[in-house]
Amino acid sequence: MQVRALSFDLFDTLVDLPMTALPRVEIAGRSIPTTVGALHAALAARHPIGFDAFATALREVDREWRETFWEQGREFATEDRFAKLIERLAIRDPALPAILTEVHMGLLAGLVSAPPHHAALLGRLQGRFRIGLCSNFSHAPTARAILDEAGLRTRLDAIVISHDHGLRKPRPEIFQSVLDA
Repeated sequence: MQVRALSFDLFDTLVDLPMTALPRVEIAGRSIPTTVGALHAALAARHPIGFDAFATALREVDREWRETFWEQGREFATEDRFAKLIERLAIRDPALPAILTEVHMGLLAGLVSAPPHHAALLGRLQGRFRIGLCSNFSHAPTARAILDEAGLRTRLDAIVISHDHGLRKPRPEIFQSVLDA
């Protein structure tokens, strides 16, 4: 069989995202790298709420997400996650999910680095194959900005991000979308 196309993942394949470099925060007696501290600060600047109540509510939203979306291979968009969080906290602030998304994604994007040879490598491969990207990521605008910043977006013939698609890997439908594109 002749190979006509290649598909890559975004994080820890085309670009590196060292999650362990996130700020460390103590939650429930454990020190973990997370965006929760910055998210709490952004929310608390608009609506006073204790850190523990905030962290508990976010953990509950995430647990529900795993049970209702993740286990079915469906994506839960970051902004929807934060909308669910402020609903759980009984906060009425329609701008807040976008603000929290910007904080969260800004921290993640700030950690990303692209090995300098990846753009050139994709360029060489692009001359021989169709090149696709298939990524599980809950905020497609950030994924595209990362690709642009790394100089990789123009090297890709197809980009399928779970946030846009609605389904996550390993669901076969998302891979088929890359092949179709």
